[in-house]
Amino acid sequence: MASEDQPPISAKFEISAKAEVKAEIPSNSMGRLVDSLTDAIRPFTEKRGLRADQIRLQREDVLLEIARLARERLRVEGKSPNPVPHKFLIPFMEKASLEELDNSVVVRSWANLLASASTEYEEEMLRFASVLSEMGPRQAKFLEKLANNQRERYGIVNGWEDAPLVVSDLSIAKFFQENFELSNPEKFLKAFENEFDRPGSILVSAVLFNEGRSFFEREYADVFGDDWGYSELYVLDSLAVVRLAQNSTFKQGTWTFACSYVAMTGFGASFYNACSGAIDTDEIGLL
Repeated sequence: MASEDQPPISAKFEISAKAEVKAEIPSNSMGRLVDSLTDAIRPFTEKRGLRADQIRLQREDVLLEIARLARERLRVEGKSPNPVPHKFLIPFMEKASLEELDNSVVVRSWANLLASASTEYEEEMLRFASVLSEMGPRQAKFLEKLANNQRERYGIVNGWEDAPLVVSDLSIAKFFQENFELSNPEKFLKAFENEFDRPGSILVSAVLFNEGRSFFEREYADVFGDDWGYSELYVLDSLAVVRLAQNSTFKQGTWTFACSYVAMTGFGASFYNACSGAIDTDEIGLL
């Protein structure tokens, strides 16, 4: 039986563990480790003049700017903010504060998401914050370009009151079945362009042929030009915000129709709505 003067086994173990830790990692060694880590990271930060306290302050500055922009949007819209759930707010602040203040497009997107969450919170907004944290300014700008494609032709000034359907292989197949005329393939291609090259989608190319006897082709847009590359589209596609369709093929009788396009998904339209305030998703026909 243990003596009353001896500590219990658990206490012995705690004392031993503390002694072992102290023996393995003395305070002066720990100090040297911190110094080494500081030296290692300095080349990545010193041009910006960043130290730990400055990084913290810059993250706070970003959050303050996001909050200011969110309040401004709500003021313009005549709305009052409501509290948002902690489950959304805490990861939102953690992710949003990592942005650079000069990334104005992305910072404003965070502000719009906060404003949207404070007025009409939806559980999917938690996912929106994760998606936005994986986007850079180039992806955000491409999404903006996609949302505003052919906006003037459709007479859309503010919002998406006349927003298009979300383009998919299903909606294109249905259009091909209902609108293709054997006697006038050129007319069909023009109608296809008018229907699907619009806000929310960009047509790249289309081919219509009849077992090699007749061949009609259209080149619409080079989405992989100087301003954008495959990387932007692949990132957005991987996040389920847009769909990059290459050579989607449809058949009707002896005719084959193939097209390539970039289009917002239904999820992408909701995401863009929350992060820009530009789309009324109730007006979008999700096919």
